[in-house]
Amino acid sequence: MNIRVRQRLGFVLLPVLIFFALVSCTRNVPLRHEFDFQNLPDTKVNQQLLVVIDKAQAEKVIIHKPGALSDNFRYAAGPAFRDSLMNLMQTRFQKVDFAYSLPPAGQGHDYCLVADFKDYKIDLGSAIWDNANYNVYIDYTFMDAKNEVLFTAQTDGNNINRYSGGDLATAVNPFVFIGTGKAENMLGDGWDGAVADSLNEFYFHLEACLEENGIN
Repeated sequence: MNIRVRQRLGFVLLPVLIFFALVSCTRNVPLRHEFDFQNLPDTKVNQQLLVVIDKAQAEKVIIHKPGALSDNFRYAAGPAFRDSLMNLMQTRFQKVDFAYSLPPAGQGHDYCLVADFKDYKIDLGSAIWDNANYNVYIDYTFMDAKNEVLFTAQTDGNNINRYSGGDLATAVNPFVFIGTGKAENMLGDGWDGAVADSLNEFYFHLEACLEENGIN
């Protein structure tokens, strides 16, 4: 093969290799590990709470590919949710511990909170005028020291992303916003809003339960 043919092949193969490198890229979506909720009580419940999340859920990583030619987007959803829930509970209870499984009753905690991250949905729409919708389906079960259920909250955390579908359409294009983080931040904002909505709904039920049972 002469030098001229090799050069021509090089000019043809190089763009192809670059294209496949780009479309196979996995980009990390930044997620919040703590939220600033409003109107939380200034005082903490002077009792111990154990937060329980299954290990697979607490470490869950979601790989989402919005389109056939898009990059993969990586959401470290489990660690972000675990930290967010722990941080929220630490604002309300004097002592908060974490476990991957529910221990037998009478193990030293006054209350147990079991969170079940059942499912999620990411819908970026199919047209440029569509909004992006995020849903996280999380159940919370709050129990006393005897592991008797005080309440269960089945939440559908929902967020309609504030960016337009046209803006989000750029996120599925592997040649747009690479290196700027703009697409990743748009997607992260959408996910965070859904998680915050779920936590807020759960917290409403928690406060109602604490008030009903005279816990303060």
